[in-house]
Amino acid sequence: METRRSILIGTSSLACLSIAGCLGSDESGENDENADAREPYEEAQSLLEENKELLDEFGESDEIPDSFDADDIKRRADLAEEKLDDAETTLSDEDQEYVENARSIAAYQREAAEYGALFVEFGNCFDTVDAYVTAERFEAANDELDECQDLLEQIRDQLEAVESAHSEIDPELIEDDSRLEYEQLDDDLQILGDELDAMERFVDGFQQFMDGAVVVFDAFEQYDNEAYETAETRFRTAEGHFEESEETLALLEADPDTPQQFKSDVIEFHCSAEAFYEASGYFAESATAAANRNWDRADQYAQEGEAALDRCE
Repeated sequence: METRRSILIGTSSLACLSIAGCLGSDESGENDENADAREPYEEAQSLLEENKELLDEFGESDEIPDSFDADDIKRRADLAEEKLDDAETTLSDEDQEYVENARSIAAYQREAAEYGALFVEFGNCFDTVDAYVTAERFEAANDELDECQDLLEQIRDQLEAVESAHSEIDPELIEDDSRLEYEQLDDDLQILGDELDAMERFVDGFQQFMDGAVVVFDAFEQYDNEAYETAETRFRTAEGHFEESEETLALLEADPDTPQQFKSDVIEFHCSAEAFYEASGYFAESATAAANRNWDRADQYAQEGEAALDRCE
């Protein structure tokens, strides 16, 4: 069994679509007698356009990068706001609405950058879980999953901040060729919410599975040491955790609202949860039979358990 970084890609691919650089039409200051009056505004526009390129590059990645410099984007947004402070004193009153809209875009970029940074951190957290699982350090994997769960809650809160910042941007004050991008972002943010719902449910199912894994491998050790009564108790405890995981993932698999890009991962992991659930029950019966020295029956149930574990290979 292994965790899959690929299940994270669907969420990251839309994480930071940007409408930066859309600070209003070029006509907003074309009647200024002094061309220098537009300079701070245009410098701010250039800074936010640089941010747009970085955010778009992140959003278009095929997989989540190992790092993301949100501070660099925030620094550039802060500098753009300083330029906009200067623009307030140089542009005419009728152009001030463009300045304020540019501030809203800078605020949006800061929130989008923070969202991206949190999601990279979550991806790295899940990779750590994967490494622990591969090393069969299941308790450590379970502890790390708690950290991943906390990060998901932060990501959910941050998505709300992104949506709020996006709503403050006036689409009537951005360039015509970028207005469609702005409108598409409305749909993309809704998709992000749906994908986070699926991710949270998947991680819940994974956590339940890992609760079972911690117990079941101890049960196998007890079984091998011929502590059959203890093994039977452990197998029954693990069976309960795997049953919870199987039920969580079965609902996620059957839900028509589960994003399509998650389906194959959910189906695959649901199979594993179901296999371990059934195998735990068989090995519990085997341990009970062995405790009663009914070796033929113990061997029969053990073979059933092995067959269940091999089902998803």
